[in-house]
Amino acid sequence: MSEPLTACRLAALAGTDEAQVLRLAHLRLVGANGAFSTGDAMRVRLVIALEAAGVPAGVLAQAVSAGELSLDFGASLIHEPVMLSSATVGETLAALAMPEGFARRLWLAAGFPGFDAGTVLREDDRELLTLIAQARTIGVSEDSLVRAVRVFGHSLRRIVNVMRDLFRVEVEERLLTQGLSRSDMLIIGAERRAALQQVGFRSVFLLHRRFLEEAVFANVATRIQEILETLGHAPPTSATAPTIAFVDLSGFTRFAEATGDAAAAERAAQLEALAQEAAVQRGGRLVKSLGDGVMLLFEGAAAGIAACLDIVDWVERLGDGEARAGIATGPVVQRDGDVFGTTVNLAARIADHARPGCVLASASTREAASGAGLTFGAPVRAPLKGLSEPVELFEAGRRLKRS
Repeated sequence: MSEPLTACRLAALAGTDEAQVLRLAHLRLVGANGAFSTGDAMRVRLVIALEAAGVPAGVLAQAVSAGELSLDFGASLIHEPVMLSSATVGETLAALAMPEGFARRLWLAAGFPGFDAGTVLREDDRELLTLIAQARTIGVSEDSLVRAVRVFGHSLRRIVNVMRDLFRVEVEERLLTQGLSRSDMLIIGAERRAALQQVGFRSVFLLHRRFLEEAVFANVATRIQEILETLGHAPPTSATAPTIAFVDLSGFTRFAEATGDAAAAERAAQLEALAQEAAVQRGGRLVKSLGDGVMLLFEGAAAGIAACLDIVDWVERLGDGEARAGIATGPVVQRDGDVFGTTVNLAARIADHARPGCVLASASTREAASGAGLTFGAPVRAPLKGLSEPVELFEAGRRLKRS
């Protein structure tokens, strides 16, 4: 059971002032039975957020008083809710010996709203700054830390959006289709929200740990290979040279116009899922989704071609459109989970030139994939956007098995 709180303490936890708490208590939106609890902190924050969105507290109070709406679910909005600490931004930065300019850059990189040294910090924000200060003490540069926070923030916001959409579709919309009122849906949905949040938090941690383990072993293996190469024991081979592939859906704009945004979004999601499966099966990975296309990275040319052929075949079987792919092999720069370089640019240009249903490869890709059970059409010199000279390209296919 939540412990009783004073109005002053509740205001501190909710990030507001005592007058606001007393105003909401007068409206009977918080402080049931004349006593405040920690659960009221989330209700206060909810009401303040609704007011900021243009919903007057008085209107909420009328709906609650009439039994048309309940805010009891507010205490269950977040699994293990985070409250405000007792320290301001400025006080925390001083204790950590962290420059304010650096902290401001971190704030912007994470996508947090307004940075003010006088603002009282959330407990988790204070912990985050403490962890970053530790990394800075170890010797990690400020630029690298800002870049890491930017990538973490961008990636986690996408994860959170997926969790939100899943809850809306699988819980809220289902309850509404069962005939529940929206008010009852909020109450019943709250009982399932915390449980699903726990599942989400733990799942993200487990996947993060597994992917990090894979990355650590891959990095160490690469460093050992570099040592062996310098000793002449393991000469590099073009067969395992980085290979970039771009795959997109031909006629996607027309498809969206004909079927609507929802169907187009679903088709793009299908392509991403197919590409992810094909890449993983061939030892590659999905670098990023590009709306109507994807960017893939492979350790070898043959694997990249085979995966792209799979994707093109799968999309064709789905009907209502075709996919096309452009592939290039060569040096790349991997940074913050993304991939850069002339090889990447070349693969993108090749994909733009490919006809629907075609997997088009550069000369370097054809050479690196020779002898891998693949076929290549006659070379075609094609002018590509942004390149000064025509580029030799080859249409890739599978070698038919003899019966």
